[in-house]
Amino acid sequence: MEANQEMLIYGAEWMERDGDGVRLIVSHCDSCGSSWFPKRGVCPKCFSGNLVEKPLSEEGEIYSFTRLHVTSKRFKPPLVIAYVDFPEDVRVCGQVEGEPVEIGSKVEIVFGQIRTEPDGRPVYSYKFRVKPKEAGHQ
Repeated sequence: MEANQEMLIYGAEWMERDGDGVRLIVSHCDSCGSSWFPKRGVCPKCFSGNLVEKPLSEEGEIYSFTRLHVTSKRFKPPLVIAYVDFPEDVRVCGQVEGEPVEIGSKVEIVFGQIRTEPDGRPVYSYKFRVKPKEAGHQ
């Protein structure tokens, strides 16, 4: 990427970046205790506007995933997409990198390239990286 070219970021309003790290931001309802991603203006559960922005936990667990071997030219196959559950009772969809990708795998949120624009420019956003399994755990 040329020095004067602006970085293309998808979903910048949903995250806070710190160097190479990234934290996703949820809307937390102080009225009913629910959290939502992406951020909302009104709580979909109780319709309260009493929402505050909070960072999502850094680690989640894969709930479900699919592996695409045929994609558009904008993506590099194989492309793994997963729903990831977080302790805040929030489920987020995103790309996954690393192996093994399994239901129940622990993942961390990272910042990286998710696709390429037709003109060749890379697009960046949050994605998930599989965490290594701890010794002694299957």
